[in-house]
Amino acid sequence: MSWLRRSGATSPATDDVGSPAIPAAIDHASPGLRQVMERLPRPGASVLDFGPVLAANIECFRRLQARLRLLDLEGTLVDAGLWEKPAKLSLWEESLPRLLAAGADEHYDLVLAWDFPNYLGRERWPALARLLVERLKPGGVVHLLARSGRSMPARPGHFRITAGEAVREEPRTGATLEPPRFSHGEIERLNPGLAAARSFLDKHGVQEFVLEHAGELNLPPRPIAQLRKPRSYYPG
Repeated sequence: MSWLRRSGATSPATDDVGSPAIPAAIDHASPGLRQVMERLPRPGASVLDFGPVLAANIECFRRLQARLRLLDLEGTLVDAGLWEKPAKLSLWEESLPRLLAAGADEHYDLVLAWDFPNYLGRERWPALARLLVERLKPGGVVHLLARSGRSMPARPGHFRITAGEAVREEPRTGATLEPPRFSHGEIERLNPGLAAARSFLDKHGVQEFVLEHAGELNLPPRPIAQLRKPRSYYPG
């Protein structure tokens, strides 16, 4: 197992005095992830995790005898000065290959993107998604979480894989943002070359998507869906 940033590179975040209280952890059933984990090659699967170094996730893939690469995408982008949207989109696109250069010859059976598309948004995520498609094995999948409520945490939480391949979301701030609220069809347009044959909406305002190579699925184009009426799942 390997990772692109040292586990001590990012210290745990705490809210300032007077800011909204950090919500309690939220358990997501995550049927999509459970299905993905069941079909991973054993042993020898290759997994890319966009999250930080979490012991629970490392142990999960150790049990599966999988090779795990931990990216810590938020910390990597913060270190590069690219977490906030750059003034020029071209700067973002030019920087991505360098940021993802480690393990350039590795191809993945599973990419855990968690909820990062919600934070990188409609302009920045597609450039990253195109690089992921190039690194995805035939039959490989990208697993991501889209926010469907009225608000979302102002910074990404930590997602720990728990028993039965469920996921525990641990918020790191009580502050909130308005989510982009991607439709199913838009998720596919934001991930060129991939299609979401499976998606699952849970009661906490998170829609889980499992994306695969579109050419392997041979699916017809998906009609554009109307946005749902927003619901609020977080304080603020």
